[in-house]
Amino acid sequence: PAALESINKIKTPSAEILQAKQKVLYNLGVQEFIAGNYRNSDSYSSQAISLGSSEAFYIKGESEYRQGKYNQAINDLRQYISTTARNQSNYGQALYTLGYAYFKQKQYNQANNYFNNFIGTTTANNNKTLKADALNRLADCLYSDRKYDDAYAIYQRALETDKQMGDYSLYQQAFIEGLRGNNDKKVELLSRMGGEYADSQYGADALYEQGRAYIQTGAKNQALQTFNNLINKYPHSQKARIS
Repeated sequence: PAALESINKIKTPSAEILQAKQKVLYNLGVQEFIAGNYRNSDSYSSQAISLGSSEAFYIKGESEYRQGKYNQAINDLRQYISTTARNQSNYGQALYTLGYAYFKQKQYNQANNYFNNFIGTTTANNNKTLKADALNRLADCLYSDRKYDDAYAIYQRALETDKQMGDYSLYQQAFIEGLRGNNDKKVELLSRMGGEYADSQYGADALYEQGRAYIQTGAKNQALQTFNNLINKYPHSQKARIS
């Protein structure tokens, strides 16, 4: 980039020039991030940080997350939120990504904390899809800790926050009902899911679980019909092969 090349030609840059270089490097990091060039974004952000940019920790952390460098992302995003006011535009997104960085590593207690903190931010309140996703992940964390009642309630909050994402919430609630031994309720929720979300990516799994629930209730004919529906609708799915 021309601006950076010009600055680099200055042998003894003043404090003002170094400040300008910091901003140029930060903006280059942002541009590369938007373009999906995460390694380049990481590099520019690192250089901006070396010149004192605290904001660059955010871009660097987001870039690292997208490269699967979860521990590095955690370190940089935590550094960012420790030096940034809660009302700053990127603060909420940093919490959200931190939640996912821990979630990807199955560190569910830490993920729980960050998703929970994210849910109360302006970013979450202004983006119901992002908020519903965070609620689902928060519920997943509780589910992994076998706190099924708490998880069930949070899945319901996710469903009410953004109905478009409710197929996953309903599926998980149905699964919890199965764990409780409430197979009639499990069937009811999965039937509702199939009716409201006909094109859900969880459709094959839902039909499989519905068939299993019918077996548990002794409704063998309904189970057979459900498994046949699964095979006809999702013939290439793994669930169809084991039905």
